[in-house]
Amino acid sequence: MAVNAKLTLLLAAVILPITAGRIDWRGITPKVKSQVRTLHIADAQALLSSFCKDSVKPIAGIGLTCATSRPGPRFSDLVGDRFHPEGVIFGHFTGPVSDDAAVSGWSFESHPELWGGTLLLTRRDGKWMPLWYKSAVITESCRAVTMPSGREVLLCEAEDGGMGHQFHYLFSVDLTRPADIRKTLLVTADSYESPCAIHQQQLQLVDWAPESRHLSVTLRTPQWRRISPEPCIGDPMDEKRPPLRSVLEFDLTDRGFLPR
Repeated sequence: MAVNAKLTLLLAAVILPITAGRIDWRGITPKVKSQVRTLHIADAQALLSSFCKDSVKPIAGIGLTCATSRPGPRFSDLVGDRFHPEGVIFGHFTGPVSDDAAVSGWSFESHPELWGGTLLLTRRDGKWMPLWYKSAVITESCRAVTMPSGREVLLCEAEDGGMGHQFHYLFSVDLTRPADIRKTLLVTADSYESPCAIHQQQLQLVDWAPESRHLSVTLRTPQWRRISPEPCIGDPMDEKRPPLRSVLEFDLTDRGFLPR
């Protein structure tokens, strides 16, 4: 094996257990009761038999993995031929009576792709068929919610950070129109700290009422102050302080979540 290839494998073994895969909620308490199930090897093998070209295997320090055949442009976000499944949520995501599965996992994505993606499968004639794989469609902590038509979308949350910011994202995922979750955000709590300023925001309450298809989100901003009168690089100088407590309300329609 070439020296560069050996070095790549060594770095992957060291870095991937730290950066890739499951949300571990380092600084945030999740507010949505997730319906995503952890995938075990037998369930993963049953779901992915038409997607993986070999058996799903556990790898120490990394988790479940399989080689894929990357069948066409709908799977072009796969890096190399490896997929690492971690969780699954079932529902009617492509139609009101469809039998679908969204498998959360990763394929060597980095921070710009939020370290992961989603594989969508549907059951046809008793067999799970892969429909697409998309990076930055993060479905590791979600619950299914039902639109008036009977089709389901996902209400999800995720954690991210960088450049002094810690983000708590609340967002929707419509699996018929997969998109980077940062394009479907409902609410973001953005906490920021630098030598010049401290901003602290929290998603205090996420209340979903399925009978009325109404979503209420309480956002608290306990701190929003400057420490120094001097400007810092990247530090917003003139942002207006948000209210201490804001309640944002949405109705779920067949076009998705719409603000009231």
